[in-house]
Amino acid sequence: MAILKIGAVLLLLIAAVMGLINGRYMLGRNLTDSLPGDWFIVDLTARSGPYTRGSVVAFAYDGRRWDYSDSLLWIKKIAGLPGDRISVVGTQVLVDEMSVGKINTGIMRRGELDLTEARKVPAGHLFVIGDSQSSLDSRYAQFGFVPLAALQGLVWRLK
Repeated sequence: MAILKIGAVLLLLIAAVMGLINGRYMLGRNLTDSLPGDWFIVDLTARSGPYTRGSVVAFAYDGRRWDYSDSLLWIKKIAGLPGDRISVVGTQVLVDEMSVGKINTGIMRRGELDLTEARKVPAGHLFVIGDSQSSLDSRYAQFGFVPLAALQGLVWRLK
């Protein structure tokens, strides 16, 4: 009888902890080489920020243009904030004249993607990148800037 009571208490405790976690955090897996690490935790309570350059964020994005699921959360690193000037010199991507990555010229030669023209990050948007040069991200015009309203939360990589 004591074992049943202990088991019942443990089940209630697990249910309570899961209730606290549910809706606040999400476990996800990176399916590409755009950011290192396979598993991530998304803090859904951080949807409104604060966000800084270098923060890794999850956001909803219409991936159907590239045959991705519409329910997919994208995970990228913030490289540019509203008002930052984005430009490309050779293969280097610059944010306010500081290098944040390179363009994959092999993709460019195949004509699949176009360079994002030099311009400022608009108000209410972010410039995001992955670690891989082949990452589909704000470096390319077809992806563009990510609206702040699309952000789902901050992301932490599990090692």
